[in-house]
Amino acid sequence: MKKENPKFVDVKNDMAFHKIFGTTGKTEALMSFINAILKLPEERKITFLEILNPYQLPNVQDAKSIIIDIKARDKDKKEYIIEMQVADIVAFDKRVQYYVAKNFADQIVRGEPYSKLNPVIFIGILDFNYSPSPNYLSTHKTINVETHESYLTGIEYNFVELPKFTKTADELTDLADEWLYFIKNAAFLKALPSDIMDKGLQTAYADAGFFSWTKEELAAYDYMIMIQQDLKGREELAVIKAEQKSTEKGIEKGIEKGSKNEKIEIAKKMLQKGFSIEVIAEVTGLSVEEIEKIKQENQL
Repeated sequence: MKKENPKFVDVKNDMAFHKIFGTTGKTEALMSFINAILKLPEERKITFLEILNPYQLPNVQDAKSIIIDIKARDKDKKEYIIEMQVADIVAFDKRVQYYVAKNFADQIVRGEPYSKLNPVIFIGILDFNYSPSPNYLSTHKTINVETHESYLTGIEYNFVELPKFTKTADELTDLADEWLYFIKNAAFLKALPSDIMDKGLQTAYADAGFFSWTKEELAAYDYMIMIQQDLKGREELAVIKAEQKSTEKGIEKGIEKGSKNEKIEIAKKMLQKGFSIEVIAEVTGLSVEEIEKIKQENQL
């Protein structure tokens, strides 16, 4: 029997995610997604978004134009960071807090009043389990631990843990569920679901269809798949080698050393292909300083 070709791209792919949600002038999908995930009431729903890092077709040999996350600003000047993270990395929680706090602080320059700072809301879509909670959606704010009131409202974190979302198409109860089903399962669907009523989600399905992609876009999409698979394969190989150690201590050391060495090799490969240091840091989990040292030592 002939294998049927997929109808939709894998939305978790960096290239696909940014094309679907980050195209200038096509913000209906992104607004719908944010409104649904944050469960905003009708009177507070976002009706306008300015995308701050719009999608551009990247040259696969020049990954400086590949943007991992999407940044947007609404009419009230609130900023939103939407990020797709396919693999857990060392100190992920610290990296997220640093990144969001930096975006919050970068809104003003030295000497400007703090009153010009606007809230930054982070939405992280994780393809791994992050917290011990069974809930696939969680919101994190700064609160008074005694009264549970929130006065420090400048930064908010929202996490979507995709492995915990196990609902079938018949079990979806709201628009947030429909969006998560799309992100997690689009690549496996044979046809567009017939019961999609939300216009933003309809747009997302249309943009995820392979028929809407150019040859150049598909080349960049396939390249990002290769990068992700290479990283996963190298990390798995490092674990296999480490498991051959005879003692528990030896296993732990082997994993740590093997994983680090494999990440260094990936960093070298990405530097040779012209990826920016920031993107390499996102993919490998290595620090900017470590990558700069690799670049200097290997004259890349």
